Amino acid sequence: SAANYLLVELANGLSAPELRDVLLKRCIIVRDCSNFVGLDKRFFRVAVRGRDDNSRLLAALDGVLTGAG
Repeated sequence: SAANYLLVELANGLSAPELRDVLLKRCIIVRDCSNFVGLDKRFFRVAVRGRDDNSRLLAALDGVLTGAG
């Protein structure tokens, strides 16, 4: 594949479907990978994008995963 994706495993108890729903409300789309062979509800995928988009994603993830957002 020529696309740049990162596969991420959640370790804090939040599931990928839950994270997807929270981020979607912020107009950020992540791919829930729970239906991929060998993966479960802890895994999601994101595309590597431009600096501004990546910074926005990281800030949203920080807020959601630390409970600040």
